[in-house]
Amino acid sequence: MDLFPALPRQSWAPTKETLHRFLQIVGKVRLAASVRRNHWWNVPFHLTGDGITTRPCGPLADGTVFTVDFDFNAHRLRVLTLDGRQVSFGLAGLSVGGFYRRFTGTLAALGISTVPAHPYPFDLPDAARPFAEDEEHATYDPAAVGRYWTILTQVMLVLEEYAAGYSGKT
Repeated sequence: MDLFPALPRQSWAPTKETLHRFLQIVGKVRLAASVRRNHWWNVPFHLTGDGITTRPCGPLADGTVFTVDFDFNAHRLRVLTLDGRQVSFGLAGLSVGGFYRRFTGTLAALGISTVPAHPYPFDLPDAARPFAEDEEHATYDPAAVGRYWTILTQVMLVLEEYAAGYSGKT
């Protein structure tokens, strides 16, 4: 296994642009469904053995707690509730608009009423276009995403090693 596989930006730019918007959609739900912490520490994704996760979100008004996981081995999105219900769908072949509709439909099917408060990209050139209307970004190369996840994992391990020697706030 190549621990730091080549991933030239140009070679995966269309996939990166699509995945970036997928992540923003889920991140905006995480933002809406979690208690704010200092430095926005409630919002970042965390690495898992097969991708990234929101960690538990909620509880919502009805007590629901859920996680949203990007599985970069199976290339699926999973939404799981604390009571064991789950729905997943494939990421390849979806436009940003298609992903937005599938994701919000999945949340609704699980009884999760949280949706992004501002369903538009943040700090991107198409910030005026709602996610639901974005059919332009529709590239998902599983091999490139796998390399990206491998690099993220290796960088996280390096940073953990670096932080281990410091006993203050990291």
